[in-house]
Amino acid sequence: MKAPSVYLTLLGGILAGGMFLPAMAQVTSDGTTNTTVNSIGNNFTILNGLIKGSNLFHSFSNFSVPTGGFAKFDLSNTPNITTIFSRVTGGNVSNIDGLIQTLNSKNAVSLFLMNPNGIIFGSNAKLDISGSFVGTTSNSIKFSDGTEFKAVDTTIPPLLTMSVPVGLQMGSNASVIKVQGTGYITNQSGSTPIAGTSELKVQPGKTLALVGGNLQLNGAVLTAKQGHVELGGVNGGTVSLTPDARGYTFGYEQMQSFGDIQLAQKSLLDISLSITRIFLNIAQSPTFRAFQGYGRELGLTNKARCGIE
Repeated sequence: MKAPSVYLTLLGGILAGGMFLPAMAQVTSDGTTNTTVNSIGNNFTILNGLIKGSNLFHSFSNFSVPTGGFAKFDLSNTPNITTIFSRVTGGNVSNIDGLIQTLNSKNAVSLFLMNPNGIIFGSNAKLDISGSFVGTTSNSIKFSDGTEFKAVDTTIPPLLTMSVPVGLQMGSNASVIKVQGTGYITNQSGSTPIAGTSELKVQPGKTLALVGGNLQLNGAVLTAKQGHVELGGVNGGTVSLTPDARGYTFGYEQMQSFGDIQLAQKSLLDISLSITRIFLNIAQSPTFRAFQGYGRELGLTNKARCGIE
């Protein structure tokens, strides 16, 4: 029997979007968390960091991966951790057009990538991590014991903790997250959209979350089979985090305002046996009976589809 697949597709364009521009990309430590970065050409291997319980903290002045390159979190020296919290403090946007990977761990490892200045995923961006992935332009990550891992005001040494994360503190004008790809293709029968050559994907049963001020998905394919995809366009307040079996549940009760989430050029959200929650700048629309939305406006044009197969 074919497994149910919840998907949302937008055919045609409601977002012109910017093209991904290769940058003088690099991954460099900012020296605050004992992070070691070994580089060969466009490839970066990340070691050490600071351990607190099962949490591992990394801090970078720059975090960008050029086309065809990789950034590998090698956990050979820290094999027992379950969550990596990484921040980017140098003031530059993270341009990701290669592979982000975790390896050499005894556990499934989730990764938080926090850059308040923005994150752009190009058409060659890939994820190969064993746990969930949270990409965010928040200013800090809050923990249950009251500590914060801040990506702004880094003149103060970071307070690190073994506690669980409970929130993402968003700035009043949080930066954009962009995902730019080649869009979906269809299966042999031509009836079901599937991933093409570009795809951001997590392991089955895990969470793939993007939380920024505005989200611009242009030809993006996000896949979390039997898991959860979270898109949050929000400003000014704390997005709550609650760990669950699939990774995290997100809450938006404390937000001051909502940004825009735009999907265009054959963008696809593909999840099986799950629900995708899309937090938009709209009032809840009957078009999205399997989804939730907040805010003021949603434009669905050119045969937008939402369904279950």
